[in-house]
Amino acid sequence: MLHSMTGYGRVNLNFRVQQLTVEIKTLNSKYFDLNLKIPAFLKHKEFDIRNLLQEKLQRGKIDCSILLEGQENFEAVKINEKLAEEYLSQLRAFCKKQNLVEENLLDQVLKMPQVLESAFSELSENECKEIFEKIEIGIGKLNQHRIQEGRSLKDDLLNSLSNIENAVLEIEKIAPNRRVKKREKLDALLSEVDQNKLDETRLEQELLYYIEKLDINEELSRLKGHCEYFREIIENDNSSKGKKLGFMSQELGREINTLGAKANDTDIQRFVVLMKEDLEKIKEQVNNAL
Repeated sequence: MLHSMTGYGRVNLNFRVQQLTVEIKTLNSKYFDLNLKIPAFLKHKEFDIRNLLQEKLQRGKIDCSILLEGQENFEAVKINEKLAEEYLSQLRAFCKKQNLVEENLLDQVLKMPQVLESAFSELSENECKEIFEKIEIGIGKLNQHRIQEGRSLKDDLLNSLSNIENAVLEIEKIAPNRRVKKREKLDALLSEVDQNKLDETRLEQELLYYIEKLDINEELSRLKGHCEYFREIIENDNSSKGKKLGFMSQELGREINTLGAKANDTDIQRFVVLMKEDLEKIKEQVNNAL
């Protein structure tokens, strides 16, 4: 099943006298790029939360916030007054000694370590467990969203891939006529040459080079093989597919570009342009595949 990297999950928890909200949003990114916002009372669990998110979400640009909402008069933090007074006293003494202006000392004091403390008592084991369960539920909702987006993404990818496969079939139909036209043109050129002045060995070498340069059978064969494998990854591969599909889109691009360079035929070039257009769509879509 193909997953999109775009998703959203939200879940609420009645926590003590407030409501705890877990909100997770993801966008496409090559790497695991996490922006995590959590309350002070969960800071000691930050590492575990990051590991959980990385394990479940794998990669993407991820915004996860755990916020407290509820009673306006509830104190989320409290000031350690004794410690704040000690810091303030020392700062004033330092300013006086150095002949400095006492300005914004309160701001400086509030930034000092342990001046602001969480108003929460230490979390119990059951409270931690409940919070992590809610985070996992939020991740589950987000992944369901990713699956829904992935279905649409899969349809778009397969549609663009089918267009490329159909273009290959059309090129295979007109390729024999292309060879006939090239041969007729080559015969016409040779008829104008004085046969007595021809170097047969050199002519044979040039013809072989010319035929090899114009032959597109190998490119068409590899292109079909790449399309088959691309489809197989989408349909059957159970691992993370985005990176594999990205690599395969590069391989498709190489063969299409080589085909266009060797075609030397107006009708084939039209199909090459159409394939490039669908390949660009594939590359854009693959960027959002997990």
